Amino acid sequence: MLLAAMSNPAEHVIEKSGGAQVVADWCKIDVSNVHRWTYPKDRGGSDGVIPARHQPVIIAKAREAGKDVGPSDFFDRAALGENQEIEGGPRQDAPPAEFQEAS
Repeated sequence: MLLAAMSNPAEHVIEKSGGAQVVADWCKIDVSNVHRWTYPKDRGGSDGVIPARHQPVIIAKAREAGKDVGPSDFFDRAALGENQEIEGGPRQDAPPAEFQEAS
C-alpha cells in the first residue's frame, strides 16, 4: 500500500505506524519529540529524518502491530528516484552479479 505523498519520511512513517502518540509510546519518548522529526531544521526539527536509534524499534513494533513499515520507509523516495528500490529486489543501478559479494 502506498500512501499519498508525504512531505518527508518521518510523516510517512508516523502515518503508517498509526500516529505520533503510537510511535512515541513505542520509542518511550514524548510525543513532541516525534512531531519534531517532521519539522524543518530551522524550526528545531530534523527535516523528516527519524533518528537511527529509533528506527529498529519502530520497525519491530510496527510489525508486531501488523503495520507495513520497513527500512525503505525511512528514506525520501523522491530523492532516490522513482525506479530505485531499497529492499525487495535489485536496484536498476546495482552492479552486475559477478561484482557483488557472495553471502
